[in-house]
Amino acid sequence: MFCKKCGAEIADNAAFCPKCGEKTNQAAGQGNPYSMPNGQNYGGSPYGGYQPAGGYGAPKSTSKAPGMVLLIVAGILVLIGGIRVLVTDMKVVPYLKYLGGAWSGALAIEIILGIFMIVAGICSLIYCGKKEKGGLVCGMGIAVVILQIVVWILAAALFSAIGYDGLNAASVILGLICPILVVVGGYMNKRA
Repeated sequence: MFCKKCGAEIADNAAFCPKCGEKTNQAAGQGNPYSMPNGQNYGGSPYGGYQPAGGYGAPKSTSKAPGMVLLIVAGILVLIGGIRVLVTDMKVVPYLKYLGGAWSGALAIEIILGIFMIVAGICSLIYCGKKEKGGLVCGMGIAVVILQIVVWILAAALFSAIGYDGLNAASVILGLICPILVVVGGYMNKRA
């Protein structure tokens, strides 16, 4: 059967056109053994059992946000990196009275880095499936990357006299590569 208003093909037992909503010539309950006396069909659909895509009564999308797995893995690693940074820095805090102001400032920035890493990791895990929070996750990842670079510059300036550059595989992976993956995953969520 075709709709008399828009010409769309509709089910023979439909009470309304699923495209334009025009009432068909079919009397309520005629030809549809599942109609209720008030003209409504079981499930509440006025379309005679037909469910239009994306329309009334259509099931919600169950697709996951893009970058979800990336955010989960990178978020866990950034969280571990933040905890590692804080634990290491807390061991140094008792010795601050013997160190100069530059050392104290560098340690404070590194503690802030550890806190940002923990928050970025938690945000990545909590918001990994929420597209509307992609910008927040992306921003947290960018903040961690910037802070990590600042910490490395300070470490190079402070520790150059003793030959320590502050770079090792763990700090590069947990402090730079994984936060960059958080940025990418957050961006993918935001653009979805």
